[in-house]
Amino acid sequence: MISTIRLGCSLVTVLVLVLALSTGCVFDDSSMDAIPDSGLDVPGDPQQDLSDGDQIQSTCNAQPDCDSVYMGCTSTVAGMCFPCCGWGGDGFVATSICCPGADVLGDTVTDLRGEDVPSDAGDLTASDIEDVDAESDCGQMLCIDCVCTCDDGRHLPYGGCFDDCNPVPDVLNGCSADCVSMCGTEPPRNCQMEGIPGDCDAGQACVTQPCPHCGARPQSFCVKAPCQPDGCYVDADCRDGGSCYDANIPSGVMGFCEIPADDPISCWSDSACPGISRCDGLVTCPPCAICDAPNAAGTCRLQDGNQETVLLHVQYSMVTPGETITATWYNFTSDDIFLSGCSTFSIDLKDSVSGQWVDQGPPFACAIEGIAVHLPAGQAHRTMSFTAPMDGMAGGPATYRLRGQYFTGCIVGQPLSSAKCTNGPFEIDSIEYLVGQAP
Repeated sequence: MISTIRLGCSLVTVLVLVLALSTGCVFDDSSMDAIPDSGLDVPGDPQQDLSDGDQIQSTCNAQPDCDSVYMGCTSTVAGMCFPCCGWGGDGFVATSICCPGADVLGDTVTDLRGEDVPSDAGDLTASDIEDVDAESDCGQMLCIDCVCTCDDGRHLPYGGCFDDCNPVPDVLNGCSADCVSMCGTEPPRNCQMEGIPGDCDAGQACVTQPCPHCGARPQSFCVKAPCQPDGCYVDADCRDGGSCYDANIPSGVMGFCEIPADDPISCWSDSACPGISRCDGLVTCPPCAICDAPNAAGTCRLQDGNQETVLLHVQYSMVTPGETITATWYNFTSDDIFLSGCSTFSIDLKDSVSGQWVDQGPPFACAIEGIAVHLPAGQAHRTMSFTAPMDGMAGGPATYRLRGQYFTGCIVGQPLSSAKCTNGPFEIDSIEYLVGQAP
């Protein structure tokens, strides 16, 4: 509950005088001194009738009362001052009143509550103060934005703006719409082979799951045909040397085409980073959609909860004989590291009988030591590719790993032998990988 005061003529008079002072208007002191004692008592004295307009007008030289002048203030006369007759403490006197400035004055004069002042409210006493119910603080607009992300990469927004005086539907409060129904899609069904007419529904394509080391023929699925210009499921769907990222053929999720990043620390997908890291800061638009911001590659960063480390990363755990392998160094520490200036790693072969690792040497012969590779904190270094040996053609798959060393606290621009490194060498092994034909 709040207390509300309804303002009448006499009380408005007092407020007007205060307002006049606060807005810079002053009473004409010489006029007040020149007014003789009218014999009028203070308003409220039962012995005097102050409602007699003739007495007031004769005292103020026929000037209108200040209440009436103030009630006539509009934006047209904002800031202007007018002569009037008002209460001066010892009686009614000729004075002046100024209308408020245009920045605070509308066409309707308002009281302290912001409500219209009634023109005929009459005089008030303390008994005219009444309690009224507080108005509820509502009427504000509340906007809720939700979105369904469909398996085919579509983003379907829903929501809206509502008056907060009325309850918002629960489905919007919790963004709990039935996205399966909204997307209207089902998991893709298997198909026999790519290119068979009628094997999939109209608007679909039969796409085979890439699996170069599966051995047996991988499965194929009927999925929505890739859109143009950048929708894809496999690299072959992309143009201009682009690769397909974030496609999931068994789930029917369409990916997007992008040119692979030159910087090895940059990424277009979490799958392009080592397992303990993620692609941070990636900005992508759904395939073939129109977005305000262009696609921007992210950066491979260590996932929360993992300790700082240096990785010698090999992308696949199985390769075929003669396949090209590229290793990448990732410095997920806060220190700069330094690598050998020629070959940064050697290849180890696991003995099939003893299980011991046998050093096979680096993949390249080095004529000179070379300047040490300086790898700053948070960066990556992609090594020169090499070819997997032809093992596995007769004797079954063979197990390999890469083994490298790094140093810290070295002088930049020098070979390791003269870089005066303060720490190291620290030895790092890659994951094990198989070289051989899949069964």
